Amino acid sequence: LTFIAYGAAVIVSSVLNPFLYKKIIDLISGATPNAFLNQELFHYVFLVIITILAYQVLYRIGDYLITYFQSNVIKEIHNDTFHRLMNHSYRFFSNNFSGSLVSKSKRFAASFERISDITSYNLWFTFVHLTGVLVILFFKAPLIAFLFLGWVVIYVFINALFIKRKVILFFKNHPGIVVQEH
Repeated sequence: LTFIAYGAAVIVSSVLNPFLYKKIIDLISGATPNAFLNQELFHYVFLVIITILAYQVLYRIGDYLITYFQSNVIKEIHNDTFHRLMNHSYRFFSNNFSGSLVSKSKRFAASFERISDITSYNLWFTFVHLTGVLVILFFKAPLIAFLFLGWVVIYVFINALFIKRKVILFFKNHPGIVVQEH
């Protein structure tokens, strides 16, 4: 539901609203003033107001849903971590500093929140925005849409190569870090 609410908000705010602004500017710049123009202009201004209200409501719904989701999952992560710690023996606690165990469990929960925020706000918003722009471009200017899509693919491919190279260099420079494969 969070992705649906945020996706709809991004489409309304970043794709539909600029399209309505374009219509208003086209009306003002290309016509002589008359009663029909004023009526059509009022219609588009009214639609802009409705879209602004719609995306504000959708963003607030998305904010509520992501807060509800993250708080419940973080509570479950803390409960699960506590239960797993309680299954260890007395010897485990005497060999490990208990403050570091609490710190690690808090970082684990905070990591989930960061990953969830990055997925929602960065990846999902960008994906929906690019998809909306590409759909509009395919209808209005297909050649530009294909060029833009090609540029996006090349950009993502080059970034993936650089990220892969950076990860490999990181693990070469930090030999103590071992990645477990399952």
